[in-house]
Amino acid sequence: MAAGPVEALQSDAVALDEERIVAELARLGVSYLSHQTAISETANEAPVELVDLLVAVVRQPSARVRAATIALFLAQPSSWKSVERAQTQLRPKHRLTLSLFYSAAVQLQRLHGSALRTMLGPAWEPLPDLFAEELGLHDVASPESRIAEIARIHRSRTGSYLNWEGTYRQAADRLLRQRALEAQWSQ
Repeated sequence: MAAGPVEALQSDAVALDEERIVAELARLGVSYLSHQTAISETANEAPVELVDLLVAVVRQPSARVRAATIALFLAQPSSWKSVERAQTQLRPKHRLTLSLFYSAAVQLQRLHGSALRTMLGPAWEPLPDLFAEELGLHDVASPESRIAEIARIHRSRTGSYLNWEGTYRQAADRLLRQRALEAQWSQ
């Protein structure tokens, strides 16, 4: 049986194991998942294209690694430019995950704006809200309310009744805590 267009696109994506994904995330500033040995073992390898990394992270069986997608958008806000290309390489289930995590990152960036601006300096840029219409997000005034709405949509569309709001917030908190510790160590 011939592969359909989505499957054909998926086979073109770089296959990355969890260790390599974690090392790549650390290279891009999301090191709270990493072990130093994993980073040092991949130090001589060519960096993975951001589109391929996004695809690999969202497909990861490990929930803690998948959730690091949020931290990646916060640590590397210019990565938003790769989201639409990554979406073309994903099955609907994974496209939805990427859309939801990205939308959560948009709101978390608004919520933690001053800390992220300080942390990133000139690399900071606002994440555009790419999926509000597609997800049916209402025009809610505060980032707090919007995060709760994204979590509700996540539960509704996936049938997974996890604490999605907590998952989103934990990714941002871990990134901010990691960066604060790194700043202390470098003094």
